[in-house]
Amino acid sequence: MSLKLNKRDRRAFRAHYRKRGKLPLRLVVSRKNRNFHAQIIDDTSANTVYHVSTLSRDFVRNGGVLNSSIVGDLAEYFVSRIPESLKGSRVVFDSGASAYHGLVALFAEKVRACLEF
Repeated sequence: MSLKLNKRDRRAFRAHYRKRGKLPLRLVVSRKNRNFHAQIIDDTSANTVYHVSTLSRDFVRNGGVLNSSIVGDLAEYFVSRIPESLKGSRVVFDSGASAYHGLVALFAEKVRACLEF
């Protein structure tokens, strides 16, 4: 049985497979039309260490459409709320099926102040 995946999903799977196991922590970013999710995953124990999204209760969001100001605010919220044990640690950045461009790149550049990748 063959899987019918488009090129984007196959590329994301290959990239994810190569990044898994390089470092114990992985920063995974997921971008949808209305929401943005970011989580730090510990690959050794397969647990999510920290997660934040535009749907979080504490994150105040103004407007319905996802834009650069909302993602910038989410990145600042992510950096301010990250646990002290994770600050300054090395992580692998995994953007999944999203290209490192636009909102994903903006989020990554703002998070580089706290994490090293």
